[in-house]
Amino acid sequence: MDVETFYILKAIQDHRSNNNDEIVTADCGCFVSDYVGDQALREYSKVYHHYEEALSKFLENSVSILRKKKED
Repeated sequence: MDVETFYILKAIQDHRSNNNDEIVTADCGCFVSDYVGDQALREYSKVYHHYEEALSKFLENSVSILRKKKED
């Protein structure tokens, strides 16, 4: 798990602990980490250059998985 995901999940956990009666909801989304492996990115153009392709593949795969689950 990367550090961003850790802090997102921790924030949800803390919110639920303090607001037990509230339902936590989420929207589909993605974020670009500033670390790849253990090296910080110092220049983002290469990341954003591939953003559309990566997001398209992610969405296609997600929809495919959801369709398969619905069929099963």
